Amino acid sequence: MQQYLLRRIVLLLPTLFLALTAAFVLIRMIPGDAVTVLMDNSQYSKKDYTDLRQQLGIDGSIPVQYGTFMESIVRGDFGKSIWTGQPVMRELITSRLPITLELTFFATLIGMVIGVPAGVIAATKQDSPIDYAVRVVSIGALATPGFWIATLVLVLPSYWWHWAPPFGYKSFVQEPWTHIQQIMIPALIMSLALAAALMRMTRSMMLEVLRQDFIRTARAKGLQSRVVVVRHCLRNALLPVVSITGVQVAILLGGTVIYETIFSLPGVGSYLYEGVSRRDYPVVQGVTIMLTVGVILVNFVVDVSYRLLDPRVRY
Repeated sequence: MQQYLLRRIVLLLPTLFLALTAAFVLIRMIPGDAVTVLMDNSQYSKKDYTDLRQQLGIDGSIPVQYGTFMESIVRGDFGKSIWTGQPVMRELITSRLPITLELTFFATLIGMVIGVPAGVIAATKQDSPIDYAVRVVSIGALATPGFWIATLVLVLPSYWWHWAPPFGYKSFVQEPWTHIQQIMIPALIMSLALAAALMRMTRSMMLEVLRQDFIRTARAKGLQSRVVVVRHCLRNALLPVVSITGVQVAILLGGTVIYETIFSLPGVGSYLYEGVSRRDYPVVQGVTIMLTVGVILVNFVVDVSYRLLDPRVRY
């Protein structure tokens, strides 16, 4: 186990290196740069343009900028935002990251609470109306774009009932009810795809395990159906479910860009959107690093949890 953990930690380094390099290269492939955006629709001379590029540290060649970027990352410095002048690391940790983590946590929790029990019920009542309903709902949720549902949630209630989710982020300490609405509405929409994926995977794995010999033996011994399903069947069916949950959580982290922008939440996703639209290189690079680390940690926790769920697993 210790050797496996050490090996996984070592393998994180090339993954982080590739993610950092991709973030550095891709943002610079977008036409224009931060200086062009800053001076858009204003009168400026060529000297002003050159001086500002030098002041922001983007006047050097790409290899020089890359070396400076990697050196700052090794020191743990994400740099300062070109637009606001605030340190990116402090902005992420103090104000942006808690919102995104809260949104992702509740989206994951809601998705699991809905998806896993629905999949279990559908499997135990195979080919019943409940099973067909669960399958139809899961396919519909997977096929419907989340941003479209989010747009409808904003537009239709305001058109029909003159109500819209509150805008202008408020913390739980400031206005508890407003904060709950601002977090739970997008979290519920984000959870639909996760719940649908968990429904289908849980149902499929439960049906496979229910046909195993040890399940028939447990029932032949006179165990209650609930005990057979929960203690013997569900636990053996959870490994693929945990795997797909890890993948979906990574997707949720990336999807916060869309939902935080739609619902005006000042989280990591909206910070990334602002950085890309403004060509704010330190912001884009810092957010990419943080999201990459988050996805790697989620996958690491999922791999380690296999042993807890199934003692037969060997690393």
